[in-house]
Amino acid sequence: MPWLLVRVLLSLLLMPLFALRWLRRCLLRPPRGWVRLRVQPRLVELAVPGPLPAWIPLPRTATSTSVHAIRDLARRIARDPRIDGLLVELPRLRAGWAAALGLRSALAHLRSTGKPTAVLLPEGGGNLELLVASAAERILLPPQASLVPLGLLIERPYVGPVLERLGVRVDRMHRGAYKTAAESLERAEMSAPEREQLGRLLEVHRELLHRALAERIGGNDERVAQLLDAGWLDPDAAAALGLRLETAYPDELPDRLGREGAPARFVEAPAYLRWHASLRHLAPWPRRVIAVVPLHGVIVDRAPVPGRRIVDARSLGALLEALADSPQAAGVILHVESPGGSALGSDLIARQVRRLGARKPVVACLGNVAASGGYLVASAATRIVAAPSTITGSIGVIALRPSIHGLLERIGVRNESLQHGANAALFSPSRALDESGRALFERRLDVFYRAFIAAVAAGRNRPEAEVEAVAAGRIWAGTDAADRGLVDRLGGLHEACEEVRHLLRERGMHGVEALEPVAIRPPAPTGSWLPWLATASVPQWAEELVVLRALGPQPLFFAPDVVHVH
Repeated sequence: MPWLLVRVLLSLLLMPLFALRWLRRCLLRPPRGWVRLRVQPRLVELAVPGPLPAWIPLPRTATSTSVHAIRDLARRIARDPRIDGLLVELPRLRAGWAAALGLRSALAHLRSTGKPTAVLLPEGGGNLELLVASAAERILLPPQASLVPLGLLIERPYVGPVLERLGVRVDRMHRGAYKTAAESLERAEMSAPEREQLGRLLEVHRELLHRALAERIGGNDERVAQLLDAGWLDPDAAAALGLRLETAYPDELPDRLGREGAPARFVEAPAYLRWHASLRHLAPWPRRVIAVVPLHGVIVDRAPVPGRRIVDARSLGALLEALADSPQAAGVILHVESPGGSALGSDLIARQVRRLGARKPVVACLGNVAASGGYLVASAATRIVAAPSTITGSIGVIALRPSIHGLLERIGVRNESLQHGANAALFSPSRALDESGRALFERRLDVFYRAFIAAVAAGRNRPEAEVEAVAAGRIWAGTDAADRGLVDRLGGLHEACEEVRHLLRERGMHGVEALEPVAIRPPAPTGSWLPWLATASVPQWAEELVVLRALGPQPLFFAPDVVHVH
């Protein structure tokens, strides 16, 4: 009762402020016209808050565009009768396929509501730009711009023979025939398992691009094949192959998009969203939200260096523990963009995810890559959502043990040492790995692999034999992972929010449709800044060599603009 009285008093005190903001909102109402969205080259599914609060008056320049913000923009435009349509200016993207598919989905959804959509390609476009733009009603580009849908390419240098000639050896021990990470360091050519799994990834990406272009051309697969084989085209040549587009300079857009002889007027997307948000957060009590926690980067049990894409397991675990006790967080989305990392760190995070899931719904949303340790953490969530192009799975373990013994001999370096203990030099790179040392590694790999299988089986509520059948270190595209039960639903952050709301309804909670996702800034690494500058001890370095990590397929290169899908 006292808390209710406090709320009423605070509401009365805020009424004048509410009235002033309402008046300001009416005066700043955007004019009728088109909303113009200028997409940044770095397209991300989730914009993670920076270390400084938003109220600090420092100049900020947008470095990325959030797909989640675009979905919110499209939802508001669809309901606003004053807005004639959405114009998206799309540069050459530096993004993964998961984010590009999310943007395409937002455009397709807005178009399905009857609102006009247009995409301007001011610099032309390649695979990703056409994948996105093909969902819009109109595609416009300057007359001299080029379209370069060159298809897809995977390539990787194999340096095993070169390292051998230099006297450098990398002992690679693994569990799972498809756990091919770092095989290029010891082999002269691609292995058959690597060729098989990368070939399937390439096929999935090709199918996604082919399907998008076929929808644009009218279902003509032959025309799509001709378009991709043509490679480098001007707008007229692309139009001749059935790709519906228009040529226009940017200054001609008002006339092209206008109606009834009147040029179109534009309101910038950030200003439009700020106007819609101008009455938010006036309640005197905290609102309940869906907390979105980013897990972006390589997983370690303790972050050694600041400023890198590293997930500090202890700090992230503390954040998840705090969210379990927070009344504001109705549910949690774990946004995973990680190739894995430390076995210990992955297990620590998975443990906290399971504990959090016992109290609140936890949904894992997989980005471009959520493999190995990244998938181990995701499997501890209640549900898993992944994009069709997500690279996931890689349920296997690998240990890399470098040796420069031959190189030191070749350059005349004599290494003298004193030793106490049969395995004291196990992690010394100046010693070649002997059979006893290899046996130690192999035994630890067995332990890690069985623990990995058991953790995934428990998280997915499946027998270990079924998990082992899709394990062996193999990476899967999101579509294939869904077919094999490793993923529950295809989609992105929007679909993950729907899953959280569904789980909350199952628990008897009402009003879940009003819950909005809010990104939580990742915590700083545990301890002070001094440990960041310290080098890892040899035991810790050795522990992090035995990783649950998927370096492969490393980059997928999509020429000519070299878009990396990790």
